[in-house]
Order: sequence, then structure tokens, then C-alpha cells
Amino acid sequence: MSSKREKELKEPDAFVETASQLWTFVHAHFRIIVTATLVLFGGGAIVVAFQYYSTGREESAQAAYYLLEKDLLKLQEDFASAKEKVAKKSDKDASSSEEDRSDGVVDKESKLPSGDLKQDYGMVVDRYLEFIKAYPQSQASVVAALTISEIFEEYKQFDEALKVMDEVSPSKGSLLYAMAEVRRGHLHAEKGECDRAIKIFDGIASGQEYTYLRPFALLKKGTCHQLLGEKDLALGEFKKIDSEFKDKSVGRTGKSFSRLIQVQGK
Repeated sequence: MSSKREKELKEPDAFVETASQLWTFVHAHFRIIVTATLVLFGGGAIVVAFQYYSTGREESAQAAYYLLEKDLLKLQEDFASAKEKVAKKSDKDASSSEEDRSDGVVDKESKLPSGDLKQDYGMVVDRYLEFIKAYPQSQASVVAALTISEIFEEYKQFDEALKVMDEVSPSKGSLLYAMAEVRRGHLHAEKGECDRAIKIFDGIASGQEYTYLRPFALLKKGTCHQLLGEKDLALGEFKKIDSEFKDKSVGRTGKSFSRLIQVQGK
């Protein structure tokens, strides 16, 4: 046996040690993984898509959407700023004596999310929904649905998120169609409807026009099969990722997930 192989067997398996965290990685980092996949396999495609459709009514829809997004981003920046202030205050209090600790108030202008969707985003959400109804066939409405569905998901309102996605009609075969399908599949998976999610991701993984999203779709299919207790099917999906994309980070993820299943099966 080679010294390298002996070392692998003797050293703790870092992947197995953090298996529970890695197993939920795909679900917890939906946006990051899709964005990274698009950069690797479809870089610039979304910009081209928007330039192509920027005529007439679509141009008007995009102008209106810009104002919507601007308000949402400002609200989210305020939330992020408030959270950062709370975190800094907590760190400061942790290193201070009891007498020096503050009274718990960050500042009057800071606004932390309350955990109630209506209270936190009420008017913004309503305006997004009105926009989607006003421009139902536009590409901008698809982007709006993708955005607002993430907010619904953040508050565990999966039915509302799916309802929004069902109200838009991206052109089949387009990048936005693929992104909308991935979003729908992800929401069904988060809701616990893995059978429906697998069907959607299978369509993306097998579509010749969606090759840039194939690794992500296979990854989601595999996690769904695992949640259903279908370990052999899950292993098959992860092995495909390892085999087809071994020179990319997603390939290494597929290999790690394969190892986890094999270790659990022993």
C-alpha cells in the first residue's frame, strides 16, 4: 500500500466529520451555487438576454423594475447594516465588564427584521406583485418573480413563492426559463416535495440548451434522492458530477457527496 494511501486511511476524514453541514450545503446556499454555475458555464448570458429583449414594452418594464429593485436593495442594506451593528455591539459587550455594557439599544435609526414578512417588506412585496401583473409576459417580470420568491422563501412561505413563479412565462429554452425552473425545483425541494423537484431538475439536467446548469441540477437531484432514502440513485447523480466535472469545484463536491453516501452505507 502506498504511503499516500496509508496517510488517507490514518488521517481523520474532514468531510465525514462535517457531513451534516455539507449535506445541507446545497439547500442553504441556493443563490451562491446557481450564480457560480452561471459564471462558469454561462458567463454574460443573462446580460445578452436582457439586451436582446430591451425593446418597446420590455424596455419600459425594465425601467420600472429598476425603481422597484432600488427600493428593495435599500431596505435590505438597512437590515444588513442593523444586523452588523448588533453583531459589533455583542462583540463589544462580550469583551467589556458588566458595568460598561450598553443597555441593548443599537440606535433609533437601525431597523432589524422583525420576522414578520408583512411588517418587514409589506409595501415592497405588494409593489413587486403589482409589477408582475402589469408586465406578465416581460423578461423583467421573471427577474422580479425570482427576486420576490427569495423573500417569501426567507420567511418560509413556500406556497406564495411558488405561486409567484407560476405567474410568469419566460421563453422556453432561454436562460431565464432555466433559472425559473431551477427556482421552482428548489422551492419544491425546500417544501419537502422532492418527487416534484426531481422531475424539474431532471428536465434541466437532460436539456441540451441548459448544459451550464447541469451540474447544479444533478446536485439537487442527488440531495433530493437522498432525502427520500434512495441512496443508490443519489450516489449515481453525484458520481455523474464527479465524472463530468472533475476539474471544477462542483466535481469535487460531487465526489465528496459520493464518499459520504458510501461511508454511511458501510
